[in-house]
Amino acid sequence: MPHDKLDQPAAPSFDIATDRLDGARAIARFVYGSDAPEHVKRVYADVVAGTIPAGKRGGRLVASKLKVRTAYLELTSGERPPPKLALQTPAPPPEPAPSPPPAIPARRGPGRPRGPRKKAARRRVTQ
Repeated sequence: MPHDKLDQPAAPSFDIATDRLDGARAIARFVYGSDAPEHVKRVYADVVAGTIPAGKRGGRLVASKLKVRTAYLELTSGERPPPKLALQTPAPPPEPAPSPPPAIPARRGPGRPRGPRKKAARRRVTQ
């Protein structure tokens, strides 16, 4: 086999630097064609909704052009329903409360019986 055939890649090389979208403004420019403030806000809303696949690196949004394009094609082709908002997913049912401990009967030991007190009749002392 000739040496120059081994050096050629079988598939085109994947360059992360050209595929990477760094920051909400870059994502807005790629998706909406503009980095106007309303488009940047829409990017944040779409990331939360799950329609734009992006992650955070430090404090900045990072996305892949390939993943964004694929998500857009899946969303518009009708093959897969759009993802639900995180706020619309039903909460899991609450765990049942632990049963109370069994009641311990009150101990009645020697002494005055418990219960309502009777008022003693007052005697008037006369001199």
